[in-house]
Amino acid sequence: HHVLPAGEENTLSVCVKNEGKNTRWYAGSGIYRHVWLIKTPALHLDDWSTNIEAISEDVKVSSLILNESGENKTATFTAEIYDSENKLVTTKSLETTVSSGKEEPVVLNIQISDAKKWSPETPNLYKAVLSVSDGETTDRYSTKFGIRTIEFSAEKGFLLNGVPTLLRGGCVHHDNGLLGAASFDRAEERRIQILKNNGFNAVRCSHNIPSEHFLYACDSIGLMVIDEAF
Repeated sequence: HHVLPAGEENTLSVCVKNEGKNTRWYAGSGIYRHVWLIKTPALHLDDWSTNIEAISEDVKVSSLILNESGENKTATFTAEIYDSENKLVTTKSLETTVSSGKEEPVVLNIQISDAKKWSPETPNLYKAVLSVSDGETTDRYSTKFGIRTIEFSAEKGFLLNGVPTLLRGGCVHHDNGLLGAASFDRAEERRIQILKNNGFNAVRCSHNIPSEHFLYACDSIGLMVIDEAF
């Protein structure tokens, strides 16, 4: 993350060095995941500090506003929630002051009435459109999320949305077979759909952090995930 001086020419160079020992199975090397160059105004949201926590009908939206301008800013943080048919369900805002060169955490607690629950059988997803404004919108971030309840009971086992549910799943590595370790969006979707078509309702990410699109595919197609690193 770097603020580029105005009017200067810059060269962005991306390289990979794999100088360590490899693991007991091929983990891949090089740039095998998507790479983004994100250009933002001085007042913006930090993508990796943005989170949607949805438990039952209570949704907690949190993010971090960064002010890299030379002056203090009065910022309005807004969350718009849309349903699976892209209809606006609710919206909420808050106002805060972000000092020059500083960052400010923001949290919105939102209630969604009669929320459509997420499950493998009904993978309902909502969309949150988050924005920050200092009089005019300076940055916008969009992400999808599902709403569900989970519970573990000695008598009933694992309950998803109050229903006793067996995890019928398998373990997958992060690679796509003959395609290697490179993450192709369509390949991620295809293998999730194959698992779903064969009766799986869950998957365990074995020994490696999965790609972002793999997790999106599980959300939209309908697989529960045990997200494991190592």
